[in-house]
Amino acid sequence: MNKDLTYYCSRFEKLRRDNKNSDNHISQFYLYLKFMNIKKTIAELEKRLQFYLSEMRNSCLDYPHYIIEVGALTVDTDEKGGIIIQNKLFPTQFSEKGVKTILSTTFKNCRNEILPPKVYNKQEWYSEKIEHIEMTLSELKQLI
Repeated sequence: MNKDLTYYCSRFEKLRRDNKNSDNHISQFYLYLKFMNIKKTIAELEKRLQFYLSEMRNSCLDYPHYIIEVGALTVDTDEKGGIIIQNKLFPTQFSEKGVKTILSTTFKNCRNEILPPKVYNKQEWYSEKIEHIEMTLSELKQLI
């Protein structure tokens, strides 16, 4: 535990026991925790940004790679080769033949509404994610 958090935890505990002016220190403690969560989120997003930039640099030009999204999730395959959708840091990439097979599948949400799959080439998908991460990082850094 870092020094600042230790201080706020001990101060919070002492004030809680003494029951003196604890509301102000409780507010300070929660603000500190929010600040630490923002810093952690920024660090995680910066790491993900570096992974995605690396993935863009290491792309193959001779083989078409496609990523398929259904809603906010990406299409993947399970151990048996079945089609599943999930949230992954690095989604599965499919060939044109794989894309045709997946597009023939119907996906539905919890309200039984049909969700059409969206097909992206690898560069397009990663570029969009990089843009979103950079925008989010910019906004979060303004908070600290």
